[in-house]
Amino acid sequence: MIINLVNREEGTITNSYVSGTEVAGRRPGDVIPLRGSLNEEIMSTRKSVLIQTEDPGNWPGVSLHS
Repeated sequence: MIINLVNREEGTITNSYVSGTEVAGRRPGDVIPLRGSLNEEIMSTRKSVLIQTEDPGNWPGVSLHS
């Protein structure tokens, strides 16, 4: 689970809390681009997204760990 802070002006996401399996580039304090991210999709559509563990779909930045 990750809790993010979005900075629309800079077009970035900062990971403020991370729990679970460690993933490189997704540690607390890491800053990633907003553009093309799942966060951007959720913000623009205002809809939730369900990701099945078998297929992350069109989200290459989504890392699934069992």
